[in-house]
Amino acid sequence: MRSGMHIKFTAGRGQGKGSGRGVAKYLTGAKDWKGRTRPAIEVLRGDPFLVASVADSLDFKYKYTSGVITFAPEDAPSHEEINEVLDEFERTAWSGLDPDQYIWSAVLHLEEGGGCHIHIFTPRVDLRTGKSLNIAPPGRKGPEGFKPNPLFDSLRDYFNYREGWARPDDPARSRLLQPGHRKFLNISRLAAEQNPRQMITDYLVHCIDLGEVTDRAGIVTALKAAGFEIPRQGKGYLTVHDLTSGQRWRLKGAIYEEHFDVGQLAETPPAKAEGETRADRVPDPARAGAAWGELTRRRESRAAYHRKRYAEAHRADEPIPAKKPGPDRETNWDSANLPTEDMAQASPDRPEPLSRHLIRELGPDAVSGGPHPEPSRDAIPTPAPDRAGATGSSTASERILGGDLAPGQTGEIRGAAGGHSTKSLLERGRKTCLDAFQRVRATYDRIRATVDHRIDQAITAILAGTTTAGRTYHSLVAAGGAAHQASLHLGALLQAADRTLERGMGELIMYRDNELEQFKGKINLVEFAQSLGYQVDRRESSRNSKVMRHDNGDKIVVATGQNGHGIYFSVRDDRDNGSIIDFVQKRTGASLGQTRKALRPWIDGAEVSPQQQRHPEPKPVPTSRDRQQVILAYAKTEPVQHHAYLASRGIEDSTLADPRFVGMVRQDTRGNAIFPHHDSEGLAGYELKNNGFTGFARGGTKAIWHSNNLAIAKRVVIVESAIDGLSHAQLHKNPDSAYVSIGGQMSEHQQTLLRRVFERATNREAEIVIATDNDPGGDSLAGEIQKLIPAHGQFLRSVPAKKDWNAELQHKQCSREKTALPYPHS
Repeated sequence: MRSGMHIKFTAGRGQGKGSGRGVAKYLTGAKDWKGRTRPAIEVLRGDPFLVASVADSLDFKYKYTSGVITFAPEDAPSHEEINEVLDEFERTAWSGLDPDQYIWSAVLHLEEGGGCHIHIFTPRVDLRTGKSLNIAPPGRKGPEGFKPNPLFDSLRDYFNYREGWARPDDPARSRLLQPGHRKFLNISRLAAEQNPRQMITDYLVHCIDLGEVTDRAGIVTALKAAGFEIPRQGKGYLTVHDLTSGQRWRLKGAIYEEHFDVGQLAETPPAKAEGETRADRVPDPARAGAAWGELTRRRESRAAYHRKRYAEAHRADEPIPAKKPGPDRETNWDSANLPTEDMAQASPDRPEPLSRHLIRELGPDAVSGGPHPEPSRDAIPTPAPDRAGATGSSTASERILGGDLAPGQTGEIRGAAGGHSTKSLLERGRKTCLDAFQRVRATYDRIRATVDHRIDQAITAILAGTTTAGRTYHSLVAAGGAAHQASLHLGALLQAADRTLERGMGELIMYRDNELEQFKGKINLVEFAQSLGYQVDRRESSRNSKVMRHDNGDKIVVATGQNGHGIYFSVRDDRDNGSIIDFVQKRTGASLGQTRKALRPWIDGAEVSPQQQRHPEPKPVPTSRDRQQVILAYAKTEPVQHHAYLASRGIEDSTLADPRFVGMVRQDTRGNAIFPHHDSEGLAGYELKNNGFTGFARGGTKAIWHSNNLAIAKRVVIVESAIDGLSHAQLHKNPDSAYVSIGGQMSEHQQTLLRRVFERATNREAEIVIATDNDPGGDSLAGEIQKLIPAHGQFLRSVPAKKDWNAELQHKQCSREKTALPYPHS
């Protein structure tokens, strides 16, 4: 049995991260999660699908907040009492905010046996500023799996004491398991939970509380329905197998025992509470007043916080310019033609309405609409008068829904339906709203004039005689019928306008998503970074990546994804990466709305400020994710002019300082020597060399390592490794020679690259030298390379005296050292 009116918000790591539309479909579905038909559903506030659309459009980690307001079946609140609870809930949750700063929905579910509960659903955003808005901030987790909230507890206590409803803290009604709405078990995330056993137990406890599980067999059925296997059932435990992760857990406790019965989990209330109804309880005005005082104090604190956090602040040096009168270049709407008489000036301290903010930010694509009706904020609400039918023979469904549902009848959802349309439909929707307003107002004025005239006739008839008064009374009844028909017509028009407005909102959200895609794909991130003070490092950049530096020490790599989106990586901070949206927000601290405003001039050709002038720069060619990781890792290496490992191989510092090799030999954080490989797209990978270690970049592709003068050299020397190239250059000291290394055996990709190198060298009449190792493998490789040289190309074969050129270099150095030793005297 549920304990009075209670307000709870769902806890859990995944809460608010899923699909908002999925929540809306569940709340308005005709059947519950087990396929049972719900007795009745009614949308009491807002449109859950519109709330879901807003939530799903957010970029936040947590997109929405959901909660539930429950009532004890014996309390059977009336429709008026439920509406009053929702009004006070709205005043509490969004204290200090205007109605155009939030959107929410409340959905009533009628339960078997006469009970009811109301689901609360709202996106976690302030619509005016775009900041995250959480109406139920996290607190310490309670034993029920929910987070207690003193603000809403005081609201709960006020109504329970005022109406004499059953209280959840009443000792006479205490029980081991407290109620809760349906809690879902996300098996795909179960392995990542710190305490999966507790998560499974919480799920089963909720099933027990909803009456879906009553014994050991029900526990097993619920676990299997959630996707688990039960390989073993002991007297005091169950073994649960998660098929997704392969993990197993042995669960022990009262609910897992062989003879478990739900009656074991509830304490028997005292006799005086047995069969207690609402009429048996007496309201407590004193405690209700105390609860109201506590609620008022907490509301004021929440309102102060909301006003401070969600105030629309602008920089003092960037005032919002007033829109000059005249025609708008996009909409052809002339603001100079607006009537100015009898129009009150808005207070400068008044927050800007959402409609005006959308028009200012989005221009002709803004959706114009009025704010939600704001509930009156009296000092203390007046309790509803007692109704004679509160404890009569009528059912709870008749009291809650006004008798619209017969016992066992399935209720219909009352609210707006979702849909999709085009921009032309949005314009038609606006016109429909305006036409509906004009027709309704004309009808209202006509009816009011008729009623006023009939009332005058009634007064005259009463003075003249009862016969005339009777006829006038019937006329008034007829006029009232006309007013009722006009009211029904007004309701139909408003429903049509609401549906059109929802379609317009969907189109607006789609437009804003498309705008983000344009920012990511159309704006050259290299040019935009230059506007913020970044400069391209030409020596470290290539066709597929641009290395950029800032005077503040920041170093980034800009690339292009295979989808055409510009992306960046910070060399200093692994967490600093993403699209141009992330680049702007992390370097300027701008909100998403401010970021949109800053980027729009870069896609519509509008003028930008002098410090943001565009500097033409080619956009990096698209690359794969693997190559992007290679580019980022390579950007973290540094050029070297001395390396201990290379020195041990005989490579002198003067060779590393040779302009032909500057930047082509680098060092990573582990001290490895790095030799970059390039192909036609730019950086493709890199070799790693150290004592007893040879490797290649993970995800990279072997191409060719070459010296800086490859495009202009009169001689091109082909070697098997970069160290052989450095050794050959140190031995022969010919500044007109360029060096190319293939790093071992040739692939088809490397053959294509070498063929292109040879064609260009032959065209400028450069000599090609095949300087592979002095062994059978080197001879075989020389034959393959010779086949790639054009028929009219000049080439020769150069063979080291030792196995390879580095071995020859070390041999000559050793010989010089022996020659330099003093001759011993006899």
